[in-house]
Amino acid sequence: MKADTLDFSKLFGADVRYVVPMFQRPYVWEREKQWEPLWQDVVDVVDVLLDSYERHDDPRDAEQSVPPHFLGAVVLDPLAVGTGKVDARHVIDGQQRLTTLQLLIAAIRTVAESDERLEKHARVFGKLLTNDPDLIDANEGDQTFKVWPTKWDRDTFVSAMANNPTEGRPSDAYRYFLSAAEEWAKEADSAGEENLVSHFDALQLVIRSLLKIVVIDLEPNDNAQAIFEVLNARGTELLAVDLIKNLTFRVAEGRKENVVRLYETYWQKFDSEAWRQHITVGRLRRGRADQFLQHWLVMQTARDVHSQQLFPTFRGLLHGHGDGPIEPLIADLSRHAQVYDSFDRFPKDSADGAFFARIATLDVTTFMPVFLLLYGLDDSVLPAEERRRALRAMESWLVRRAIIRGTTKDYNKVAPTLIARMQSAPANAGDAVVTWLQEARGDTREWPDDDRVREELVTAPLYNTIKRARLVMLLAAVEEHLRRELSEQLTRTSGLHVEHVLPQTWHQHWRLPDDADPLAAEIERDAAKHRLGNLTLVTAKLNQTESNRPWDEKRELLREHSLLKLSQSIVPHVSWDERRIAERSSELADVVLEIWPGATDPGWNRSPSS
Repeated sequence: MKADTLDFSKLFGADVRYVVPMFQRPYVWEREKQWEPLWQDVVDVVDVLLDSYERHDDPRDAEQSVPPHFLGAVVLDPLAVGTGKVDARHVIDGQQRLTTLQLLIAAIRTVAESDERLEKHARVFGKLLTNDPDLIDANEGDQTFKVWPTKWDRDTFVSAMANNPTEGRPSDAYRYFLSAAEEWAKEADSAGEENLVSHFDALQLVIRSLLKIVVIDLEPNDNAQAIFEVLNARGTELLAVDLIKNLTFRVAEGRKENVVRLYETYWQKFDSEAWRQHITVGRLRRGRADQFLQHWLVMQTARDVHSQQLFPTFRGLLHGHGDGPIEPLIADLSRHAQVYDSFDRFPKDSADGAFFARIATLDVTTFMPVFLLLYGLDDSVLPAEERRRALRAMESWLVRRAIIRGTTKDYNKVAPTLIARMQSAPANAGDAVVTWLQEARGDTREWPDDDRVREELVTAPLYNTIKRARLVMLLAAVEEHLRRELSEQLTRTSGLHVEHVLPQTWHQHWRLPDDADPLAAEIERDAAKHRLGNLTLVTAKLNQTESNRPWDEKRELLREHSLLKLSQSIVPHVSWDERRIAERSSELADVVLEIWPGATDPGWNRSPSS
């Protein structure tokens, strides 16, 4: 067999037919598992290319600086064709991948065809889908398309390629890619005509040249079935960290380093079950070692590193260290792995433990590289109070953005920017973080001010607008703040549930005012019941017991069973209505703004004690 790495201009640019044998299974790829990740990979590479154009004067230098994105491998077996016919191969392995790529390109072509500014792009994409009509035998219509699926999928595949999708999985894939590409083009076009064309220029280059597939061509004596079985046999999954280990120790051995000592000292931990376990990160389920590796690479390079680019990024980092010993690089990797491990071991009642518990609730793993750098710097370099100042600023920025439901789509660019700022002045990392966040502008980066956050806290139905875990975190932080100094501290706020003081279903025991307009009063009450001022924390059992009881009964239950100041501050009121909810919303908003101060708070002008 012969293996080669091909971009799409070579894989689909020639006149060729990739024929899926009839005995192979139908097309089965799905939106969540395959289509969405593939589209996101393409968009990510386009973003990297566009960013590279901004950083280079010469477009050729920009394009060469973007590493190719590999989409797996296919195994092909030559088919005998007559003289003058289109070249053909049987697809032994990889039919799902090839079919999906054709549907993706077809959807992009359709979007380009709908806009006269993109006529050239539409023609270029079209050449990756169909063969030269002059080479096609009129009696064999299946020679038109580069990929020819199994007979079960041919009708729906052909309909999708003609932008007339019918029923079937290939048509579903086409519809998804068409919708995603249309939305992407619309967003690009909103920034101006030139922006749309430049985005499609970048997309065209990515599709033709920066997406690559390993093509394994079988030779006459190769057993196609045996190879197919081996490729599809169950085996131990190979993580990116495994590829890196192989490269690292092969290079170390070539440089006459003590490979056994290096492995036992620095690398052995990564082969343990704790590091190889799979964890869910966003839409992906990944090995924990690979997740850490991605964070470490972002920290090292101060660049966004896609999960599919871990190995080539590390390889570039390794080559950048020249011909010297490998040990310093893997020692740094190992040391930061210990730092990463420590994030889960901080006592829950410590400042660090509370910080990482809140970060976990906010689900912002994008900033883990920033935390790796902050905790990886020795106290002799970065004073503890400066580290704490940076963390407090980031927590405030993240929590305030979560309260107003600010977008997170730019966070993958914010993290490398903060890292670069801190690396340039590590002893003043706190000041670097605070200053950058204070100066950040735009919907994707702004540090929401007090008025914006207060408006959300006082008027929004937080119970419905904020994820439940984040709402519990918010209320628990308020409770902790109310108990500081003179009050005894509770050792556990986990396991508590959000309780509506005025019940969600209030009609039975909570009458509207007699002198109010019934419809208007009901609308106002239904709006008020989900606001911050109507919420507290209780145990699950107390939550079930209170249920929809009238106020006098709920008040006695809270008085008797709740130790929280959040609840005890409610008990003195002989009535509970919309006015009380509004008052309490404002009071709790004051506390939230004090816990997480904004960019203009004078406290950022000095380093708080740790």
